[in-house]
Amino acid sequence: MSHPLPDHYTGMTGMERAFRLLYSAGCWSDQSFGGLSLHILAQIAPISHKTNYYPEHLTCMEKINWNSNGIPYSMQHFGYYLIAKKLIGSSQLFNFTYPPLKTNKIPEVFQGKMHNEMLLKKLYWDYRDSYNPAARLSAAMETDILQATSPTPYHQTLKNCLNITNYSPAQLVNDLYSDEHVNLTDCSKENWLPLS
Repeated sequence: MSHPLPDHYTGMTGMERAFRLLYSAGCWSDQSFGGLSLHILAQIAPISHKTNYYPEHLTCMEKINWNSNGIPYSMQHFGYYLIAKKLIGSSQLFNFTYPPLKTNKIPEVFQGKMHNEMLLKKLYWDYRDSYNPAARLSAAMETDILQATSPTPYHQTLKNCLNITNYSPAQLVNDLYSDEHVNLTDCSKENWLPLS
């Protein structure tokens, strides 16, 4: 079982150790994963929160469902799903060089029904600084996330605005003081000022 405090022998928390193992060369393959590997990744991915928008067709509210299968909240991380999906994707890059003997079906958890991947990336980036640096995604994955979640620059759409007005900027001398009815008082003689 993972623990939030560092292990006495490894000096790492369970989450740090899990991320280190998932990034080790033994997990990355240029061949398609077999059924057992896909099953293991399908068990790792749900450690991430289930995320979606509420309501699903709008993006104004985010709904995060914590795992209730005995995993402490401090152990759940937005990155587990993203790493597992990246592992599967990289293993399928070279399918043309190593044709699989048996076609294995990708688990349902990666079919996009349980997790809104774009929202998961956004939430990872929002909470990134709260994670221990050893339990973050790789720099390449973070760059991909940043590019995918970067908002489009704001462009003013004047065509669709019905209440466009063409006001000229106000000028103090010409506009406010033009009729010469300005009544200025000496503030030093007022009692409402502090220290007077």
